[in-house]
Amino acid sequence: GGFAGDWEGAMIEAVVRNIAAWMVYRDALQYAGGVGRLRRAPWSPSVQTAFQHTGDYLFQNEQDERRGAWCSFAAQKALRRHKHTIEIFGGGSGGQVEDQASVENLLSTAVSSIRGTVMGGNLYYLWTPPPTTVRWGIEVSDAALKSQITLTDLDELVGRIRRERLQSFDTSRDRRMLLYSDPQAFFRSHQACYDYVKQRPTDQFLESRKVAVTYLEDLGLAFA
Repeated sequence: GGFAGDWEGAMIEAVVRNIAAWMVYRDALQYAGGVGRLRRAPWSPSVQTAFQHTGDYLFQNEQDERRGAWCSFAAQKALRRHKHTIEIFGGGSGGQVEDQASVENLLSTAVSSIRGTVMGGNLYYLWTPPPTTVRWGIEVSDAALKSQITLTDLDELVGRIRRERLQSFDTSRDRRMLLYSDPQAFFRSHQACYDYVKQRPTDQFLESRKVAVTYLEDLGLAFA
């Protein structure tokens, strides 16, 4: 999304890309994504200074982000009404960061998971996350369903999480690039979350998860 002018153009592009994917490639599993006027471009200094970084897209303000959510929802409703492909949404935009066990990374993953769930998509996880990130995203999705979070609720919920906990959270670096320069550093970010020998989450991850769950429960999500 975001390659075709203003909101209306971006909505058309969001629908057309899925139609084209079926017509050309017969893709039954399709990236749904979201509608945004401008995709993240961390290599552009003018973009970095003019827009607030919010994870998946850049929005000038909360009203801009809210409109993006509603436009995304409308595009996905149109697609589901007229075709039978499987739509996938990102479940973990925070996977780029090196500190995978941080509370901020868990909350960033939660934002993506909640958005994808409310939009009605199937979650998928990019950036090669540890097993704990995937499990956490599913837990948050289940909590959003149990709490009956609606698109209207999403505006306030996501906006508050971003304001209170993610204003300085940067996901512009592709963590996978460490594989070319320092593979052990890449793996350490996994080991901070998951003990691959004992096949269980680390104490560090569980402590961060406890803080994140408490915070999200205070916002109305039901994990129990």
